[in-house]
Amino acid sequence: MKCRSSRTSVLRRNILRLYTVTLIASCLAIGFYIDQGWNVTRAHAIADLEKDATLSAQIIDDGVKDAGKLLGITKFRIEERLRRGGLTRQQAHDLLKESISNFILYNENQSFGLLVYLDREGVIVAQNGIYPAPPYYLGDRLYFRLLQENPSKKYSIGNLVKARTTGKLVFHMAMPVHGPDNLPAGAIVQQISEEEIAVTLGKIIRNPGEKVMELTSSGEAAFIFPLPPNPDELREISFPRLLKLIAHLGKSSGWVKIPGGITELQETVYAGYLFGYEDGICSVVTLRESEIYSLFMNQYRKELGISLLIIFVISVLFISLHRQSRNLDDALSDSQHDQLTGIANRYAAEEVCTRIWGDALRRQEALSVLFIDIDHFKLLNDTWGHDTGDMVLKAVADSIRRSLQRPLDFCCRWGGEEFVAILPDTGKEAAQRIANTILNRIRELHLSKGGKPLPMITISIGVATSQPEHTEDKERLFSRADSAMLKAKMEGRNHVVLD
Repeated sequence: MKCRSSRTSVLRRNILRLYTVTLIASCLAIGFYIDQGWNVTRAHAIADLEKDATLSAQIIDDGVKDAGKLLGITKFRIEERLRRGGLTRQQAHDLLKESISNFILYNENQSFGLLVYLDREGVIVAQNGIYPAPPYYLGDRLYFRLLQENPSKKYSIGNLVKARTTGKLVFHMAMPVHGPDNLPAGAIVQQISEEEIAVTLGKIIRNPGEKVMELTSSGEAAFIFPLPPNPDELREISFPRLLKLIAHLGKSSGWVKIPGGITELQETVYAGYLFGYEDGICSVVTLRESEIYSLFMNQYRKELGISLLIIFVISVLFISLHRQSRNLDDALSDSQHDQLTGIANRYAAEEVCTRIWGDALRRQEALSVLFIDIDHFKLLNDTWGHDTGDMVLKAVADSIRRSLQRPLDFCCRWGGEEFVAILPDTGKEAAQRIANTILNRIRELHLSKGGKPLPMITISIGVATSQPEHTEDKERLFSRADSAMLKAKMEGRNHVVLD
């Protein structure tokens, strides 16, 4: 009985082990697939960021080059007039108007705004389209301050602002103007509109969540796409820590992962970048890591669903197998247990006896068998009823079971009112003591039905012991014990007979 139970327990444990191994292997395989998918998605996103950084830099560069050509022409004409004896506001206005008119004949750049000439203090002297020009002070603008702080600079780029003259979002390119003494005499400034460049960028950006920034050498944003929620705060937006981090990489282009909080960016982002201008302007295209994760989920949602379904099917399969093994264990247990008394039945005894018999022969140990029969059971059954007979059978079985103290001692209901006890490594004297213990325990039973005491229950026990030096099969041993029990019956019952 224990052997069968242990086999089914081993089966259940093996099913659980196989399920665990299969589940772990499946999770590892799915995890590897997900990791590879994430790496592929991230690699594609990074490649897109690098390409978009290059393209955005090229778009800005084209606008800056065109502005540089116009500024170069205008700068030359203004400095020539200054060398010839000065320049009135009217002459400056006419010169700006003429320069831009000639430039438009050969260029179709739609992103240019006002062309402005500033004096050395940063006050507007002239601008195309308006005469006389309003004397706005622009000396606080980044592009003008950069020229003042670095007189040797050929040009400067300002940050993205709302133009005071038009109210549009623009950034500026400025070139210094020198007088006859080669001292600073002001600056010529070209507005570059954000709107036209944004339209172009919107057509080339590969991922909707990308953000394009053109950073000046001090970290101010010369251009941002898409615009922040409140464009009026553009002058306060700068990214010096971000620019410093990228500059420390020591490469003119590439990509970098930027954890949230170590720069002005609050979230973890991946950034493609390119230093594309002489004055150190850096084109940066960023994409939040959460956006890349969303791209990954969109691309691999079907595969992830299938993976989860596979794990679910595997779990259902193994749970079903485990339940079936438990049902098998229950069925085996039922087949080896007597349903009335709860102890083993004859089928289990035959299997256990085969195992114990083999162990006894191998170890050269004595083995004893007790055949036990309830005296006058038929009379008791006929007089008091079958339910009383069942109560007596249960009480006798429990008494036999409690009389066997060792783990390997075995008892079963052999059939009807007969019971068998198998005692490994037990000689004749020890078997007789155990038999007497059982006999006395059952004599001490006090059973009643409906308040009426039953007659004293007694049993007859036959004991047979197999000696290791004698050759004998287990069937012969059982037959001897049965014969000894019959002899006890013939001698008056209620005692033990040794074979």
